[in-house]
Amino acid sequence: MRILIVEDNALLAFMLEQSLADAGHEPLGPVPDVQSALQIISCATPQMALVDINLDGGSSGLDLASELHARSIPFFFATGQAAMAHRDGVHALGVIPKPFAPELVVALAGAMERVIDGESDVAFPNQIELFD
Repeated sequence: MRILIVEDNALLAFMLEQSLADAGHEPLGPVPDVQSALQIISCATPQMALVDINLDGGSSGLDLASELHARSIPFFFATGQAAMAHRDGVHALGVIPKPFAPELVVALAGAMERVIDGESDVAFPNQIELFD
């Protein structure tokens, strides 16, 4: 599964990239800002995105949300700003509250892969807050 990682914390971004790659996924990025994320999605369509809210250069994952939604790219906010993530709940599928272990994202990616494959009644990890 191609997964766009939009995260400005270099250590967390690297851990996510490595964990997803080790689990057989294809990480796109990681990128630290909205402009870089837009460049990636103009060349390669991710099947899912993980988006932090507070990004480099004062950019915001909230700004990226409408672009992802317009392109039908499902995404989750991965952020310490869970209250801000709720402001965009109509676009995001949910939020992964920081801090979290990279294994949680691997489990989320596996669940999303099953959803994309058409399975019903897919269980998501308990730590993920799904939006209605």
